[in-house]
Amino acid sequence: MKKNGIFPLLLIFLSCSLVADNATPTPAVEKLNPGNPNGGGPYDAKALWGQPVFKADKTLDYVEENPLLTHERKNCVFVVVSGYGAEAKKNNFSGRVRLAVWNSEEIFSKEGIRPFRAASHWVKDGPEKLRFKICGLRPGSKYSFFTHYDIENTGKVKRGFLGLLPVEPYGFTDAQNPGQLVKRVGLGAPSFERTAIVVKAALEEIPMVMQ
Repeated sequence: MKKNGIFPLLLIFLSCSLVADNATPTPAVEKLNPGNPNGGGPYDAKALWGQPVFKADKTLDYVEENPLLTHERKNCVFVVVSGYGAEAKKNNFSGRVRLAVWNSEEIFSKEGIRPFRAASHWVKDGPEKLRFKICGLRPGSKYSFFTHYDIENTGKVKRGFLGLLPVEPYGFTDAQNPGQLVKRVGLGAPSFERTAIVVKAALEEIPMVMQ
């Protein structure tokens, strides 16, 4: 199995939380290591938990990165993740939706290496869709986005027969087919170049519809 393939990454990166849905909320941010603002460096699962921002009526507006990982408050985009609603309903709205962003081939899908940007949140707060606010993305630059619905909150993508193909919704942005997600290219995971899309403007909304 390749060290920079999708499945080792999913086993490591997506372990943002190994606790149950009723567990203690996000820990105090001052206890977390901000790490490298450009991604890379040691992987810290807890630091990848998102920070929810609520509307006046106390419904969820969006989820942003943990403040210690954002490093700047400008050049932000909203990533709108959906397509997991049917699975969420079947599973009593358990688990988390996870999002990762890479800015280079060097750290793309690397086992044990923190992505450039990342966040996750409970599905029960967004049963049909979740909006993630991700900052520090320069307009005109390319970034690869990945999302996954971790139904059992195990920190990894659940796989089916022989442990080969995932049975939970996930996907990468697809540079060749804007607005769509790509899972695999042939028998392997897609490359950074295939999944990296150009961020056009600040506050752009990037849809990601999982299948």
